[in-house]
Amino acid sequence: MEVIVLTPAQFESCIARAVTSAMEAFAAITATAPKETTNLLTVKETAKHLRKSEKTIREYIKLKVLPAVDANRNTALRPSYSILEADVNAYVKRLRA
Repeated sequence: MEVIVLTPAQFESCIARAVTSAMEAFAAITATAPKETTNLLTVKETAKHLRKSEKTIREYIKLKVLPAVDANRNTALRPSYSILEADVNAYVKRLRA
């Protein structure tokens, strides 16, 4: 086993280089990543966007046509769904294909 002894200045320099390298890698990844919409829509907003009834949207969620998250999943309250706008846009693209 080899032991490497660094002075505090050398150690600080190694850390600075590692952080700089990580920041550059992160910047490169985020610069090339597609910009996705992260807006959350309610059932009502989704229904308006798709020109469907709220009942239809709830049925789509139940049938897994539209992925959604239930904010009230751990309660006895009526489901309160949030739907990603990107998922709604993907659904529209599937319909057009």
